[in-house]
Amino acid sequence: MTAPRFDILAIDVDGTLLDSKGVLSRANADAVRAATRAGVMVILSSARPPMTTLPLVTALGLNNPASRSSGGHWPAITMNQNGAVIWSLTAKKALGHFAFERTIASSVIAAARSIDPDVVISLEHIDRWYTDCEDTKRRRRIIADIEPHYVGPVSSFAHIEPTRLTLMTEPERMAALRNLLMDQYVNSGHISCRAAGDDKLEVQGAGVDKGKSLENIASSMSIPRERICAVGDGPNDAGMLKFAGLGLAVANAWGEARTAADQLLKSDSDSNPLVEVVEQFLVA
Repeated sequence: MTAPRFDILAIDVDGTLLDSKGVLSRANADAVRAATRAGVMVILSSARPPMTTLPLVTALGLNNPASRSSGGHWPAITMNQNGAVIWSLTAKKALGHFAFERTIASSVIAAARSIDPDVVISLEHIDRWYTDCEDTKRRRRIIADIEPHYVGPVSSFAHIEPTRLTLMTEPERMAALRNLLMDQYVNSGHISCRAAGDDKLEVQGAGVDKGKSLENIASSMSIPRERICAVGDGPNDAGMLKFAGLGLAVANAWGEARTAADQLLKSDSDSNPLVEVVEQFLVA
């Protein structure tokens, strides 16, 4: 494979790289490897924390700097927690971190507890996870593949600067909780808030966005947006699909992603969309 049309290929993980069952197909994996062999910098972009993307990075061979088509090597990085963290796979640390204030986090928690005393609180700081959820099965619905670094009262980790808060409640209580956060915090520009299923809300800093993170990466390497391709499926991918020179949404993407994308793929998340991306769009 020669003459790639793009320098960067940013790929959403769940629902794009992985199928609807969370499986990495051999065809998608081979397509990613073909992109790196062509000299393209592949960046996995995920809502997941760094530690849960590492197995995928290793399986795809992205944990070492890839060769550039123009010579030299690309840095080995991932975008995590919806762009709040830019993670160096070689240095094994955050190169960029967008947290929000502890005082705002404490206020959000207090407000949530005022209308739902049983709401489960989960706090992530870069690659560490703290929660007051003692139920193992419920914890796996917050972050499935790992165990938290700490389980105990919120007061024991309230001093930690949060990359992300996750509030977990019963589905019938979600609307009231979301409305409270929108009225008191989101509309005033203090936080961003996203639904993550029918029983969880993710709270992050107001400026967190995959598109802004991708823009920062490109700017640091003087890569114009015209040389960037991004592919995704969800509302949290909309920013990077808009920023990229070519934004591609899988065929079964959410409405926000479809609207933000330049083009809709023929392949859905269960039909190896990255094969279409690499074969139809990556190589001139």
